[in-house]
Amino acid sequence: MQDIKENLIQTSRNYVTPPEAVDLLKQHPPLIICGVTASGKNVIQNYIVQHANYAHIVTHTTRPMRTKEVNGVDHWFVSEREMLRLLEEQSMIETQPIHGGFVYGTSFAAYRKVIESGKRPLIDLNITGINKLSHAISSLESIFILPPSFDVWMDRLGGRDFMSDGEKARRLRSARDELEEALTNKNLILMVNHELDETARLIMQGVTKYAYNQEKNYNLANELIEYLRTY
Repeated sequence: MQDIKENLIQTSRNYVTPPEAVDLLKQHPPLIICGVTASGKNVIQNYIVQHANYAHIVTHTTRPMRTKEVNGVDHWFVSEREMLRLLEEQSMIETQPIHGGFVYGTSFAAYRKVIESGKRPLIDLNITGINKLSHAISSLESIFILPPSFDVWMDRLGGRDFMSDGEKARRLRSARDELEEALTNKNLILMVNHELDETARLIMQGVTKYAYNQEKNYNLANELIEYLRTY
């Protein structure tokens, strides 16, 4: 079993987006929104799905299903052996190991299901997944959500009562790594989330990297990274 897990993680890390997937994404470009913890990206995504002609891509994962989650709605929950088979058959558009042990991925079947429904695909990826896709599609633009300031960010994060100090520190260390990686992708659109509804509406209107002061937003990202160096 351990050999399957190690093989799966290695295969996922080395997975190259198939040419068929590149063609599919060029013909039907996705909306990709990511961001650091407590940036509001999930609420923004849900607002867009509720108010515009978008639908979430249901991703595959090897992590166990949690209470109240529904297979095929929250994720497609598959075994490590099944995920490995999907990768070996090149049935995935993208894939990546997350949090060390679990593998996530976007399948051709899930992507086509959204297109065939008449909706536009919305993908939830982290920055590593976006950068992997960007290697295959150099013109791919994605939106990275930033908090308006470090103090506001900490207030939003502090409002999550379920989070221990250790969990908060872990999330902030991950956020620092994500911000540093985000700044390496020049096709990434940095967008500051002042108000959730307004940010979502702006995205629905169509965002390009020329629409906002990217230099100012890059400076904000670097400021956040400096604050996070203590974690």
